[in-house]
Amino acid sequence: MSQHDVSMEEFLAPISEALGHDAVPETVVKIDTDELIPAHISDGLSAEERMERFCAEAEGAHVNVSHTDRAGAAPAVADIAATAGGSAVFDDEPLLDEWGVAAALEAAAPQGAWRWDARAGRDACIEKAAAAQLGVTVADAAISETGTILQVVRAGHGRSVSLLPTVHVALVPASRLEPSMMAVMHAVRERYDAMPSQLVFVTGPSNTADIELVRVEGVHGPLTVHYLVVDDA
Repeated sequence: MSQHDVSMEEFLAPISEALGHDAVPETVVKIDTDELIPAHISDGLSAEERMERFCAEAEGAHVNVSHTDRAGAAPAVADIAATAGGSAVFDDEPLLDEWGVAAALEAAAPQGAWRWDARAGRDACIEKAAAAQLGVTVADAAISETGTILQVVRAGHGRSVSLLPTVHVALVPASRLEPSMMAVMHAVRERYDAMPSQLVFVTGPSNTADIELVRVEGVHGPLTVHYLVVDDA
C-alpha cells in the first residue's frame, strides 16, 4: 500500500469525527425515503382538479390543449395533420391503432405518414423524423403540477418523434395523469422491470431565454406542441 492509499475506515474516520462520532459506525440505519417526500401542491386534489391544473399549467407553457374521447382522437389528429402539411411520423403504439389515429394520419398527412420502426436503423429513423412536419406520440404519463408529459424512449418510440418535427402532437390518456414528478417516477418503477435508459420530459415547445432573457421558441425542438387529452376511462 502506498502512502496515498487508505482503507475505508481511515477515509471515514475524519468524517465521523466531524459528525461527532467516536468511531465509524459498524452499521448504517436505512433511511425511509418515502418519509422525505415533501408536500405537493397537488396533494388532496380530486381527479378533476388535477386535470384542470394540468391543462392550466400546459397552456401557461404555450401548449395547445384540447379534450376528446377515444372516438374523437382520430379526426382531431387528422385535422392537425392537414393543417401542418408535409409528412408525419408517429409512434409504433397500439393505442394509435386502437383509436384509429394511425389510419387517419396516413390518410390526412399531405405527404404521407411513417410509423416508427426501430428495425430500419438509427439513421433511417432520424432521417424520417427530421423530414417530417408532424410528430405524433402517446404520453406514457403526465404531471398535473407542471403540465409536463413523459415519453419513455424504447423500440416503439424514439425520442426523435417528439423532438425533430416542427409540430408535436401528444395524445395524453386521462388515466395516465399523475399529481407530481414523484408519483410519475413511482409509476415508471412499477411499470418497468428495470428503469428505462432514457426518459424525455416535455413541457411545451422548445424554448430558451439565454440571450438577454428574451424567450425564443423552436430553437432545438418543435415550434408548436399540442396535448390532446383523451378520456380513456
